[in-house]
Amino acid sequence: MGKKKKRKKRGRAFRELPLAVLEKKARESLAAGKYRQARDYFKELCRHDRERYLSELIKAHEGVALQMIKEGRVNDARAVLDHINRLNGVAKKSRVELILSM
Repeated sequence: MGKKKKRKKRGRAFRELPLAVLEKKARESLAAGKYRQARDYFKELCRHDRERYLSELIKAHEGVALQMIKEGRVNDARAVLDHINRLNGVAKKSRVELILSM
């Protein structure tokens, strides 16, 4: 049996960034359509101030779900939608849910 290789920690350096920089990167990613990256940034921001960043985190999740629908991954999009509904805590329909019901 061979030696085990050490795993490198990947891409979590943004957790060490100041909140102002993290917020700027998150908004830029969301505006550029980089929804997965924006989602990661907004998750970290929500850990610090949930009420302030929750709506933008939900927008990032919706963007991810819409990308999945375009790729034909409807079941994965439904899972993201369920997560959005758990985050939201309200019986409000999102635009993704309306698209999936068609």
